[in-house]
Amino acid sequence: MKRKKILLICGIVALCISACSVTKNNSGDSTSAVNTEDETEGKTIKIDGLSFDGNTIKFINEETKFLDDAIGMNYTILIKNIEMSSEIKGDETCWQKEIGMEDAEEKEGQLINGKIIYIDFVVTNNLDNNYDFYTSTIGLMGVYDGEVRPLSESPNYCNLMGEGKDAFKVTLQPGEEKNIQVGYYVCSEDIESTDIYVDPSSGTLYDSYKTFYSIPGVSSIQKE
Repeated sequence: MKRKKILLICGIVALCISACSVTKNNSGDSTSAVNTEDETEGKTIKIDGLSFDGNTIKFINEETKFLDDAIGMNYTILIKNIEMSSEIKGDETCWQKEIGMEDAEEKEGQLINGKIIYIDFVVTNNLDNNYDFYTSTIGLMGVYDGEVRPLSESPNYCNLMGEGKDAFKVTLQPGEEKNIQVGYYVCSEDIESTDIYVDPSSGTLYDSYKTFYSIPGVSSIQKE
């Protein structure tokens, strides 16, 4: 199985959670969010030999704010649900299968190999002017063999998919919030070998905002 373009990210330090359990369950067809509460401050945990702190690992229904006055950026992401499924949702206008799904096989609306990770989130524009948000900002990252690797380039699925160069652009009015669902194909090899998380700043230069969301039933870091 050909792996996507891999960009090695080095020097990510200390992430963490308290009262977290370390489990891995990728055998099911579908997983969905469980909302629980937990303290994450001041703790560290190892993921495949890497250290992470609690300010970086987040869970369902926790917000991440992106603020940079210098570039006119001020928006909030709230991850509402993450689900791994074989189902091909929506109609064809919501899909781009040319990149990243070349090896995917499907039958009667179901994937035969690999899965789709669907991410439901709310994005809120905190500016007093319009802001162009790109749905490709929400992506996937994986920990494999002691390395952190992006697993996505652009969504294969989006409920607000546009056309052409604006396929992933959503323009937000001042104070406006939108409910968006994106989906990424993950091959069977990556599901079995890689510890997968949602990266809400995937493909950006916002390294200072790096936050990784645990995927219920998939990521090794789970809330109790």
